[in-house]
Amino acid sequence: MIIPKLSDLRSEHQKRVALFASLMGFSVPDVPSSLILSNRTRLLLAKLIFEEVMELIVDGLKVEVIATPPVDGQDQDFGFRELVDQGIDPVEVVDGVCDVRFVATKIMCLLGLPDEPFQHEVDMNNLLKFADGHCYSENGKLLKPKDHPQPNIMKMLEVMINSKLDPSLTRMYKNA
Repeated sequence: MIIPKLSDLRSEHQKRVALFASLMGFSVPDVPSSLILSNRTRLLLAKLIFEEVMELIVDGLKVEVIATPPVDGQDQDFGFRELVDQGIDPVEVVDGVCDVRFVATKIMCLLGLPDEPFQHEVDMNNLLKFADGHCYSENGKLLKPKDHPQPNIMKMLEVMINSKLDPSLTRMYKNA
């Protein structure tokens, strides 16, 4: 029985992002090891993804973000206001979506995690939200049915960290 390397489960996109990260001087492990990032790296990644998401929202979708500072231990709240009669900027939307994906994939690279199996798991779990009992919130968000299972990410991490990939799962992810 041949068990593929975790790096074989990376998308072509993730391979390009890994090359970029390597060229930037980051260590890009082939397998998950400690799943720890330095404080400096975590802060940089947080700033990058926040910046890209804000650019997508404001420049692409033309929606103003209004932040309310936390009060008395409550979480910070965000409001959104559409910039009337501005439509969207399709170039900024595409650039923003791709930049957000790039930074998110970079995080997976730096942790030594392949993107394909996890993306497949989350995608399939999201599709299951259309089972009996689903509904929509007043703002249009799909609400999952009661007792909807979480994606099985922890089990996948355990399997990958222990390097005991289930070949049948691997084939499923590669053929999806």
